[in-house]
Amino acid sequence: MCGIVGGIFKKEEVVEKLEKYWTLLHHRGFHSYGILLLSSSSWRIIKAIESEDVIKMLGEFVKKCKSSEIFMIAHNRWATTGNILDLKYAHPVISGSWIMVHNGTNHQILNFVKDTQHDTRAIANLLDIINLEEDKLEKANSYFFRSIGVFFAFNPHKHLLIMHRDKTRSLFWNPELKIFASEPVEDGTWYLVPQGIRSIEIKSKGMVKHISNNLNKLLLGDVENPHKIDVNGIRVTICERCEYIRIITHNNRCAYCNVVIEAKKKKKKEKKETKKKKETQKRSESKNKLNTITTNTTHS
Repeated sequence: MCGIVGGIFKKEEVVEKLEKYWTLLHHRGFHSYGILLLSSSSWRIIKAIESEDVIKMLGEFVKKCKSSEIFMIAHNRWATTGNILDLKYAHPVISGSWIMVHNGTNHQILNFVKDTQHDTRAIANLLDIINLEEDKLEKANSYFFRSIGVFFAFNPHKHLLIMHRDKTRSLFWNPELKIFASEPVEDGTWYLVPQGIRSIEIKSKGMVKHISNNLNKLLLGDVENPHKIDVNGIRVTICERCEYIRIITHNNRCAYCNVVIEAKKKKKKEKKETKKKKETQKRSESKNKLNTITTNTTHS
């Protein structure tokens, strides 16, 4: 389990925001920290074992940055493979044509890629192999990426950003704040990012503005009614449903558990309404049938 948080930030706020979010997401990983930064026309990776070192380098980057806004994907790692002190395992990970930020573990994917023993690098290698053809991307998603978790993949050469999520990991999106995270990190309305793989092309100039205009498409796709949760007051403690340390949104439960419960309630309500509708229709048909028999009898 790792933590991911990112989105569009004003450069004068990004340091303070990242400090706050990594504090909230500390329970999701603390073995190493890293960020992918995109300004209007360039990108940079910063990573370190200690979060304070990343925050310091981010501050230095911001001072020199000419863009008013920054797109950032931040990662705090809970190590499951590799030396926790080796930064080559810290995210973002550069492999092949891709810069990867990944939350999840799946060693089965290594059966399809021979030149690495690292599942995140295996994802990048597969993305290079399938060459981003849409039909192959969908097949890879259904075959290779079914239980890989959440990942973002940025190709700086093709100016392409890919996002994937499956049922094994959560990711939430707040379109008003333009922030996504493994768990809600601010008050407001959040949406559970639908499962699947989606991509957006990024213009080489004005990258941040272009990403900002297309983030909703990347994260929600064409889903009309994604699962929603309204957050008002957050704290970090044990969720009474899943019994993990999580950011609690309300009812002593984490955001994901609250979404699951609300989804079950909604499904149960829809099922009840469908049943009621069928019963009403059946009674109406029986009544019409009875009226027809009565009418025929009268005429006879």
